[in-house]
Amino acid sequence: MTSSPPTADVDLFADDVLVDPYPTFAQLRELGPVVYLPRHDVYALTRYDVIRGALADTATFSSRAIAFNPAANDALRGTSLASDPPVHTELRATLTENLSPRALRGLKTTIETKADTLVADLVTTGSFEAIDALARAFPLEVVADLIGFTGEVRANMLRWGQAAMEVLGPMNQRTAENFPIAGELYAWCSQVQAEDLTPGSVGRGIFDAEARGAVPAGSAGHIIHQYLGAGVDTTIASIGNLIALFAAFPDQFDLVRADPTLVPSAFAEVLRYWAPLHAWGRAVTRDVEIDGHLIPGHTPGSVAYLVEGQNSVFVGDAVQVHGAANGFPGYTDPDAYRDSLAYLRETIRPQKLYLGHPYRRADGTPYGVELDRDQATEALRESVDIEGGVRGAAHRCLCHGLLDTDSAYSPFAPVADDLGYTGDPTLEPSPFFTTLHGYRTQFSHQHRHEEES
Repeated sequence: MTSSPPTADVDLFADDVLVDPYPTFAQLRELGPVVYLPRHDVYALTRYDVIRGALADTATFSSRAIAFNPAANDALRGTSLASDPPVHTELRATLTENLSPRALRGLKTTIETKADTLVADLVTTGSFEAIDALARAFPLEVVADLIGFTGEVRANMLRWGQAAMEVLGPMNQRTAENFPIAGELYAWCSQVQAEDLTPGSVGRGIFDAEARGAVPAGSAGHIIHQYLGAGVDTTIASIGNLIALFAAFPDQFDLVRADPTLVPSAFAEVLRYWAPLHAWGRAVTRDVEIDGHLIPGHTPGSVAYLVEGQNSVFVGDAVQVHGAANGFPGYTDPDAYRDSLAYLRETIRPQKLYLGHPYRRADGTPYGVELDRDQATEALRESVDIEGGVRGAAHRCLCHGLLDTDSAYSPFAPVADDLGYTGDPTLEPSPFFTTLHGYRTQFSHQHRHEEES
C-alpha cells in the first residue's frame, strides 16, 4: 500500500545549510528514504541504496532536470549533464576520451611544472590564503591550458565557473544575481569555434570529434561548457576541502606526506567525505513508488524570470522563434505559449533576452543566447508570427479531420505541407509532434465544450 512521504520544511539552499549541510541531511534521513520539500516542490532521496537505484534507472529518473529552476535546465540541454542515454553515452565518451591518461600524457609535464612552481612560491611566503592562492589559482591555470582558453574567456573563467554553479539552485536571490554572469558563459559557448581554442588542446579535440560525427552536430560548445561550468568550481571546492580536512586531521596529512602513493586515495576520500556538490536534480518520467511512498511524474513547462531593475529576462524555452536545429518550435500549451510571448513583447519589453538555446531565424541562422533590445524585439515578433502560422495550419488540418498516411508527418502531414516544413519529425523529443498534439488537445477540448453547451 502506498502513502505520501513525510514532509520537511527545509531550504536546502539556505546559507547556513550550504555551509554545513550534514545535520540537515541526517534529519532528512531519519524521516525516511524519500522526503517531500514543499519550499522547493521536490522530493529528496536521502539514503544511499535509494539514491544508487535512482541513478541507475535513467528511464524513470531523467537528467533533463538536474537544476532546481526551469531556466537553468533549459540552458543545460544538449550537455551530458542534462541528457539521458544514448545521447549521454555519446557525449560522455567524448569527455572521457579527451581526459584519459593517454590523452593527457602530453600535458603531464606542463601540469607538474606549474604545480611545482606554485608550491615553491607559496612555501617561500611562509603562510598564504589557501583558497585564493592555491585552490583557485592552480585549477584556473591548468583548465585554461587543458581546454585551450585564450583572451576573454581565460580572464572570465573564475566568475563564469562560479556563476554556472550558483544558478543550479531554486530561483532565489543568489540564483537571480548570477544568471546575467552565467548568461555570458552560455552566450560564449553557443558561438565558440575551433579556431577560438589553442591548437592541440582538449577543446580542439572536441571539435574534431564533432567533425567526424562522434558527437551530435552542434554539441561541441555544450561539452566545452561542462568543462568550464561544471569543472572549475567543483575542482576549487574539492582542493579547498582537502586543505581544510588535512588541517583538521593532521595525522592523515602526515600519512600522505610519508607515502605520496596515498594521494589518489586521499583525494577520493575527500570527495566522499566532504562532497563539493550536495544536491543534484532528476525529473521523474512516471509515477514511481519508493519504499511505499509515491512520487508523482514530472509535468514539463517553461518559465521566464525577470531581473528587476535591469529588465533582463531569462526565458529558457518560452521564446523559440523557428525552433532549434530541427526548425520547429515545441510547446505543449499553445495558448499559454502565445500569451507569454504577448506579455513579454507588449508589457515587459526586455532590454536583454536570454534564450535557453540558440534558436533559429527564418533563414536557419541561429540567434545567440543573449539578445539585445532590438534582437529581442525581433525574436518576440517572429515567435508570435510563427505561432500564428502554426495555429492556422493546425486548425485547418483538424477541421478537415486527421488521416493516417505513410507520411513521416502523419496524421499532421497537411500541416507540414501548409507550412513548407521539411525537418525531421522523428527527432526525439519531436517538437513537431509535441506542438501539434498540443493544438489537437486544445481543439478536442473546445469541440467537447461546444457539444456540452
